[in-house]
Amino acid sequence: MIANYISLIRVVLIPVFILLLTTRPPMFTPALFVFIVAVVSDAIDGLVARKTNSNTSFGRFLDPMSDKLLIVSAFITLIVMGYIPIWLGVLVFFRDLFLFLGWIGIYISTGLSLISPSVLGKITTVFQMFTIILVLMNLRYEYLNIMYLLTAAFTCVSGVHYFSRTVKSLPGEIKAK
Repeated sequence: MIANYISLIRVVLIPVFILLLTTRPPMFTPALFVFIVAVVSDAIDGLVARKTNSNTSFGRFLDPMSDKLLIVSAFITLIVMGYIPIWLGVLVFFRDLFLFLGWIGIYISTGLSLISPSVLGKITTVFQMFTIILVLMNLRYEYLNIMYLLTAAFTCVSGVHYFSRTVKSLPGEIKAK
């Protein structure tokens, strides 16, 4: 139960983060601090859920959803501000949208929730979060380009991985349709 509240705090931090970036002038250091608090809360909620044995179905939905909301909100805001290339944001957004719509479609048609976290997906989330942190730290452009490419690669590979893993786990009669 406590882990769910920590995830909800992460959701509440999203508008604070956006507000800090969209003020004139943008407040990058406070936004960076808020984002890091949100990232750390991601690690803490999982730890709390495991330590207190309070892993709930709502928490299994809320935790990754709050991560996605945080990441996509940060990417969109930083794209609009001109700090992240549009192509990377589109890639991150559409990978998550594709996974979400696939999950919804499978759940509606079968009642099964087949998408579960993977190590590759978690690594991708770390790369995406780290990219945002580096942008907020105003890292030199050539280093950001390398990070953009690594983040894009992990985003694509994990998207394909989730898709193939989910298709393999579908019941036989659904695969045949």
